[in-house]
Amino acid sequence: MQELALNFKDDPETLTWLKTRATTDQHWDVRRTAVGELARRFKDDPETLTILKSRATTDKNSRVRCTAVGELARGFQDDPETLTILKSRATTDQDSWVRGTAMQELVRGFKDDPETLTILKSCATTDQSWRVRKTVVEELTRG
Repeated sequence: MQELALNFKDDPETLTWLKTRATTDQHWDVRRTAVGELARRFKDDPETLTILKSRATTDKNSRVRCTAVGELARGFQDDPETLTILKSRATTDQDSWVRGTAMQELVRGFKDDPETLTILKSCATTDQSWRVRKTVVEELTRG
């Protein structure tokens, strides 16, 4: 899939195919890879951002949500909904990996937002997952 996205980026069917794989493929790893390729190679397509937002919040697989959260944070910081999605995933996602990824991305890309530190402190002491608490403490000490 990565080779296809890289070597056939100019073929109009590649983009359509990746969008379909990102949203409807039965296997989570295919959706996750397609989400990453869309974000990296087709950032300017108007549907890419919509797909990333959807996968970050509604995909049934946590690894797909993690990838979408990371790609949103790194590639779409200027979109006003990105920060809202990160805050939501950091505090409400059922999966600790998704919450931890969202926390990392909040520190790395949105540390100047007035609510970021409050969210991080709260999660460092109250999140049910030791992994999330550890991630937050490490990120706080780094940045």
